[in-house]
This record gives sequence, C-alpha cells and structure tokens, in this order.
Amino acid sequence: GVATDSSQMSSLMWQPLSPDKPVMENIFVETKAEEEVEAAPFFSSETGIVVIKGGQVVNCDAMTVADVLVEDGKITAVGEDLDIPEGATVIDAQDKFVFPGGIDTNTHLYQAVDKTVQVKDDFESGTRAALAGGTTMVVDLVIPERGGSLVDAFTAWKEAGEEKSCCDFALTVAIPHVTDGSKAEMEQLAKEHGVNSFKMFMAYKDTMMLNNSDLMEAFKHVKDLGCIAKVHAENGDIIAENRKRLLAYGVTGPEGHPLAQPEEVEEEAVRRACSLAKQANVPLYICSPSSLDAAEVIKQFKENGLTVIGEPSTASLAVDGSHYSNKCWSHAASFITSPPLRDDPQTKDKLVEALIDGTLDIVGSDHCTYDSNMRAQGQGNFTKIPQGVNGIEERMAIVYERGVVAGKMEMTRFVEVTSSAAAKLLNLYPRKGCIAEGSDADIVIWNTNNLRTISQQTQQQQAADFNIFEGLKVTGAAEFVLCGGKIVVAEYQLNTLPGTGQFIEAPAFPPVCYDKIQDIDNQDTPEHVERTDVPADDVDGPVDNKDTFGLTTPRGYCQQEVFNKQLGIYQRPLSAHGVRNQQDSTFSLTGPQGVRKSGIMEETDREKEATPRRATVKVNAPPGGQAGAFW
Repeated sequence: GVATDSSQMSSLMWQPLSPDKPVMENIFVETKAEEEVEAAPFFSSETGIVVIKGGQVVNCDAMTVADVLVEDGKITAVGEDLDIPEGATVIDAQDKFVFPGGIDTNTHLYQAVDKTVQVKDDFESGTRAALAGGTTMVVDLVIPERGGSLVDAFTAWKEAGEEKSCCDFALTVAIPHVTDGSKAEMEQLAKEHGVNSFKMFMAYKDTMMLNNSDLMEAFKHVKDLGCIAKVHAENGDIIAENRKRLLAYGVTGPEGHPLAQPEEVEEEAVRRACSLAKQANVPLYICSPSSLDAAEVIKQFKENGLTVIGEPSTASLAVDGSHYSNKCWSHAASFITSPPLRDDPQTKDKLVEALIDGTLDIVGSDHCTYDSNMRAQGQGNFTKIPQGVNGIEERMAIVYERGVVAGKMEMTRFVEVTSSAAAKLLNLYPRKGCIAEGSDADIVIWNTNNLRTISQQTQQQQAADFNIFEGLKVTGAAEFVLCGGKIVVAEYQLNTLPGTGQFIEAPAFPPVCYDKIQDIDNQDTPEHVERTDVPADDVDGPVDNKDTFGLTTPRGYCQQEVFNKQLGIYQRPLSAHGVRNQQDSTFSLTGPQGVRKSGIMEETDREKEATPRRATVKVNAPPGGQAGAFW
C-alpha cells in the first residue's frame, strides 16, 4: 500500500473535473487606492534623539573611534562611551565608517541648458537617489533665459526645490548675459538670497556663451561680490565650426560628439579662463574637466598662485569615451555629456590620481538625465541629442571604490572631496561637511562589506532608463543616512518625503578662497616711476655746467671743455657711460706744456698759455685712418 515512484503517486492526487463548456472569466481591471501607503521600515524618520555607537568617525582632517549623539537635528556630542538618553534610537556602527553626508556640487534637477526637453530626474527623484547613495545636500544650477531675469529664474528653481526636494539644497546661478541689469541682480542674489557662486559658459554658442570681454567683466563683478566664478570651459566657436564640418561629412551619430569637442578645445578654454581669472584675482571653479591637458593647466595655475578649483564628474572617474562608438545608437547616445568623456582608457585613472594629489579638488555628479525617447530627437543629428548622464546616487560609492578600495586615497581625503571641500566653498563649514559638536546632523554610516554591482534595475531611485555605470562592481554603501537629524535611510531602505529638504543660503566671501585673494590684493602694488625733463641719454640727471668735470655727459654734448688741473689740459667731461672720452689724451695740439719749477711757470710758458686755443686743426693722418676733415 505504499507508493514507490511518482507515477504511482500521481494516481493518489485529486484531478479536477473538465468543464462541460468554456468557462468565462471576469475581465481583470487594475484598481488603485486613493491614498497609497508605503511600507515603513522599523524606524521612524521623526526620531528626535539618535546615538551612533562605536563607529570610525572620519572628518577631512582626522579619524577616531567615537560615539555620536544627535538631538533636534544637530550633533550635540562626539566622544567615547556616551550615555544613551532615554528614548533614543541606537545605531550600532562598530566596524563601519561614520562620516559627513555628501555634498554634490553639480546637479541639474529642474532644467538643463537644452530647454527643449525636460530632465527626467527632478528634485524629488533626484534627491531620493542622492540620499540612497549617501549624499545629503545638492547644489543645483539655475539657468535663466538670455535677456531674462536672474532673480525670477532663481525664484522658480527655489520654489521647485522647496516643494519636492528630499534633502537640503543650495543654488548656483548661470550668467547668460552681462549688462548693468544682470550685474545688479547678481548683487541682489549674493546679498539677499544666499547665492555665493555664479556660472559662466564658454561654450553653447548663441545661447549661453560669453565672449572674453563679458567673461572678464563678469569675473571682476563676482570678485567684488565675494563669490566664486564657475565656468564651463570649452571653446564654443571651435565647437560650432567642427559641428558644421562633421555634419557636412555625413557624421550624424553620437561618435560626432567627441570629434567636435576634442581635448585641445577644452584645454584652450581652461587656460583662457585661468588667465582671465588671474588678472581679475577671482576664485575660479572649473566644472567637469575631463581631459588630462585640462587637469595639467589647472595644476600649472595653482602653482602660479591662482585660486582655482577643479571638479571632475563622477562619470569621468569611472568610464571612458569608447562608448561613443558603440554599434547601438541608444547606448552611445546615453553617454553624451560635455566636456565629452575621453577615449584613452587611462584618462579616468589619471584623473583619480589628480584628485588624490590635490590637482583636482571636488567630485560633482553633473547629474542630468533623460530617457531613450528624449534622446531619440537627435537620431539624425548628434548636435540635437540632449546632453547629460547620471551619477547622483553612484558618486560616493565610485569615489570610494576608485580611491579608497584601490588603496590610493585616504579616508580623510575621501571625506574632503565628497563633502568638506564643498562645505568650505559654500561657506557652510563646519555646519556642513563635518562630524563635530554643533554641526548639522547630516551623517552617513558606511558599510565597507557591501559588495554589489551597479545596475539600472537595482538603482530604483532614479527615473532614467539607462545607467552609464552598468556592471561596475563597487564595495561599500550607505547603510544608514541621517539628514537634518532624521533617519532617512536604514539598512539600505529609503524612507523620506518630498518637500522635507530645506534651501540653504551660502554666505559670500568663503575664507577658504578669500583669505588667499585678500593676501594677493594686499601685496605691494606697482609703483610709478617719477621722471623729469632731461636729455634722452642723461641717465644720472641734468648736467651742472658750473663744474662739469668728472660728471657724465650725454651724446652730442658740445659745450665748453673743462680744464683738468691734474694733467694741465682741457678735456670733455666723462661720457654718458661713465668712461673717459676716447678722443681725449695728454697730447695737446697747442704745443708742449710749460714745466713747473718750484711752483713758478717760466715766461715762455705764460706766453704760450696766453695764446688763444685753436678750436680745430687739420690732421693729415688721425688715429685709425686717413681723413681730410677738421677735428
């Protein structure tokens, strides 16, 4: 009575009866609840008191094992074995890094330069992605219309951020035109609205590009306001000509993008921007340099005293320009960004080295995403492909992987380039970018044992349908994130709401830049050389005609000769070069000189002395050759 195989077992299972006629099922209709409720993690984002226990606390200048106490959005204590207040949420950070929340200095979450198509990631999806990656503050770029109001554009950006942003944000304002009106609005933004950086474009001809005269005028005004001059450094005139030429040759695909914007186009613009900034003595910020030549120019000008900051993008540190030649048009188009990624696979490694040695200073994501349908508008013309790539969520992990995990970068430097340096430029340090008593509680607990592969399917926070870092393996992730004292990520799960981020004003005159700028301004200024009306060759001043012997005399001097009492002859004064006139000698054309005896001249000598001196004499064979002229 025991079944010995599956065939025998099947006879014991119930078999449903076959219907006598076809069964009609109800049509499936998807219904959606009026108010969707997300599953909340075990924690509450409204927790007022948090204690982070036993983590390796990392700042830009030091590391130490310590506890961190957070109360009412601020760090109130950092130290060993802190008491745990009643009701506090405790996070065990043993064997994990605890460092300041990242600050992404280059995002586009409202509009990009190309306003014909809307960016895919807005302030909500973009900042959710930022928090998931360990970034707790972003700096978005305001792009006014040429001829439009800078303040109106700023207001629109700020309102969009306040409505949707899940983390804190600040704003940089682009300058598409330089007029008295725009300069007045720049002053208003700096003094009344908390903007301490303005961005000028040397590319995007006919829309955003400024010429040298306008650049210089903008730089000087930015310096007067105590702000930072950011630039997109590529030669827009050359790019426009290259694009025309390539399209004429029939190059219409994404491969035309790097051909139109080669490295020398970037290098020339970076050098020109640095030269202008040095004359204006304004702090200069180069956005997204992607070539080694550009990095080398930045290094040269730093060594020559210019305050210049280099900000490579996340993409330039991890991928290269070989993707522009991919056979799949959509794949190749997804990597379009400016300046372009470079073909040489060694470039990204050398840019990481430049970041480590201080040639480059800060990593920004330059996050600006589109989907494949948006990019398809450039199918027959690469110049129409919307430019932008992702990176806001991956930024911290890629810098950690490429620098720290590779054994090249110290953790203190990691914190500097992902958070602290940005906070200092925003004049918010140590409020931001620092784990210290009194600092904002923007904190990341980083698990170094999280090995994962980046994929578009796993990066759920971003709205775009393509990830340029697809397949890249990284070690380390933000296991917990606090933003303003609230736990917004716990065990890698995000729990936040749009509109919870705050606009943060950035005060002018950040000391990290302007202490050095002030030192240069206080150096000795050039002195004016006082001059009098004198003959052209009189280098030692006017000649005293009363006693001219022994003084210098200019060329062409033809006044009375002077008597040399030591030699007993008449001579011209010393020449203009301080030597005796070579035409003078002890030989006298007036005949032999008297001989003094006991201090008394003989009579014949007195007679000869009384004889008028001849002004000229005919010499048949003067020294140096024959001549018939009078001397």
